[in-house]
Amino acid sequence: MPLFIAGIAFPYPEHQAFLRNEILPHLNRTRRWVGAVAGMRKQRLLGEAACLLAPSKAPETSSLVAMEALAAGTPVIAYRQGELPDIVEHGRTGFIVDDVDEMAAAIGRVGRILPEECRRAARERFPLRKATDAYLQRYAELAVRVSSIAGLAGGAVVTVIPPGRIEAMRGEWEQLWADTPRATPFAAPAWRLPWARHYAPGRCWAAALTIDGVLAAWLPVFCWQRAMLLAGTGPSDHGTALFRPGAERYAGALIDAALGALASSIERIEFYQLDPASPPLAAEPPHGWTAGLDTDETCPALNLPAAGGMGLCHSAAARTGATRCDGSTVKAASWSLCPGERSTRP
Repeated sequence: MPLFIAGIAFPYPEHQAFLRNEILPHLNRTRRWVGAVAGMRKQRLLGEAACLLAPSKAPETSSLVAMEALAAGTPVIAYRQGELPDIVEHGRTGFIVDDVDEMAAAIGRVGRILPEECRRAARERFPLRKATDAYLQRYAELAVRVSSIAGLAGGAVVTVIPPGRIEAMRGEWEQLWADTPRATPFAAPAWRLPWARHYAPGRCWAAALTIDGVLAAWLPVFCWQRAMLLAGTGPSDHGTALFRPGAERYAGALIDAALGALASSIERIEFYQLDPASPPLAAEPPHGWTAGLDTDETCPALNLPAAGGMGLCHSAAARTGATRCDGSTVKAASWSLCPGERSTRP
């Protein structure tokens, strides 16, 4: 049976190496890589296929191509990963398998799957109207959330900044960082923007608070493995949000806004490496969520005052195991939330 592989090999070194070493050497007349396909070419490829193979090893949050194959009347054989078992009705619209041998065996059984059953499942479970209504409902929920937050006292407005607009906020972000007491270099756009481009490209959002048109607080977040984390998590010290003096009381509103934007993609919120005085630590959890506080490992970041009011920063080698002047160890804090039956917020 001929095999057609469709898709893009992105220009990342790891992807290109996989293409060279694992794909190209195995191609021949019956095993072909056809690159990216779209439109009528994609419809024809799916419609004429005996089956679609979805050997994904990643926990897929969805699979558009599997839905498209079913709409074309083509059975889907997929690994038991992420949402694929919910999309494919085993034995009715395709097969869910656990390894290569099971996938090969399932190919020989695709003749038992009726194309009309696949099309029926696509029409009933994944109709365009259902998706459109879900998007409109989500937009309405976000609009209500933002408009309710916009009524905060003192001319305060909270908005959600999508990934495509983060870079455009650099100037205001830079000024807020410069005006924020206790702000570390790791909260500056000069650090977090390159971090976002490398570690979470296109996946960083931010909740922004403006008071009378001036940026007063900034909470950059990203989604990883169904969790909402602070942008910069990992290779950072005290990677907290930024708050002008007096804006700390809006920490809960910022978290609400960020949660509203990412709610469909996350199951928990985990903020690590927080300064013990970080405003999110004092915020009440969103309605329906429960919070837990913990102490992280010793933080190697110290703010040392110097002549002229300029702050000094020790090298990493000199900071390990540092203690405060009173002898207490400098600790970072973590704040985690998950949906629960109780909430401290009414």
